[in-house]
Order: sequence, then structure tokens, then C-alpha cells
Amino acid sequence: LYFQFLDKYPNAPLKHLLPSKNSFKICREKDFFQKFCENRKIPVPRSVSTEQLNAAKENFRPLVAKKKIGAGSVGLKFILNQSELKVLEYLNLDEYFLQEFIESSEGIHGGFYLCVSGEVISFHGHQRLRTFPESGGVTVFSKSKTIPEIKEIGQEVLKALNWSGVAMIEYMFDQRSQSWKIIEL
Repeated sequence: LYFQFLDKYPNAPLKHLLPSKNSFKICREKDFFQKFCENRKIPVPRSVSTEQLNAAKENFRPLVAKKKIGAGSVGLKFILNQSELKVLEYLNLDEYFLQEFIESSEGIHGGFYLCVSGEVISFHGHQRLRTFPESGGVTVFSKSKTIPEIKEIGQEVLKALNWSGVAMIEYMFDQRSQSWKIIEL
């Protein structure tokens, strides 16, 4: 809404610390953000195109279907075994994109950044301990935890976006690749 206001009143005498409209759009549309990261070799779960689905059926690995424009975990679908691939038949794949499912013993970690023109001014990290609702909900209990690799990955993506304002990036540790990956900004 704020960007719509700025489009309508470009000379409004307002100051803000927000990302550009383009950077906001990249991050709001999860499939754009996925491509943005993949093109820059920023670690994210591997995406699976609809063309790759037949191969995914033959060499099955668990998948996550995410709404391209979502609100947290609303619409999130987990395909954890081959028989659950049927779920995809009932989804409008124009509204979803597919990623590999990350197996992690570390849970979800959050990186919280304050930036000006892509430079991180302040950072805080936490490990999620409890959510509401219990599965896929928002963090209601966490502990402070700074992991240098998480901070660096976030700095890289926010610099590439020339981000201004606050950003929260969620990460999971991928057991298979032994690396942290961004699951959402």
C-alpha cells in the first residue's frame, strides 16, 4: 500500500527506510526470490520445475510446494513420500513453486537485519524453539544465537538487493549438503 501511495504521490514529503519497490517485489514473490538467489549462487533449497516433475517421480526426494505469494505457512504443502505426489494434481501450479525438502536437525534459525543501501547496520540471530500453531506457525519462543555463516549469507543477499530497512531471513541447515540455506525472506 505504501508503494502504491508513492506511485500516486511521487513528490510526497515523506522519508522512509524501505527497500526499493523492485527489491520488495523480488522478495514478496517467492519464486522470483528463488531465481534471484539461484542466479547469484546464494544458498537456497534446490527448485524443481514442473518439467522436472517426471524425473522427480522416478528419483523421488521429498518436496515442498510454496505459494508464490504467500503469508507465512498458509498454503504450504509437504510431499514427503512418493504417494503424496498426488497432492500436486490438485494444486494450481501457476500459483505454486516447488523446492526440495530440507532435512535438518537444527530447526529454523532467524537472522534479523537493519540495513541502509545494502549495508548491514545491525544484526541479531535466534534459534526458533516453539511456534504457534505448532507446525509452520510464527515464532513464540526462541533463544538468541548468532551463527557467523548465517549473518554472512544474509549480508550477501541484502547487499545484492541494495536493501534498506529491516529484514528477517529464515534459514535451515541442510544435512545433505552440510550448509545453511535461506528458506524465506
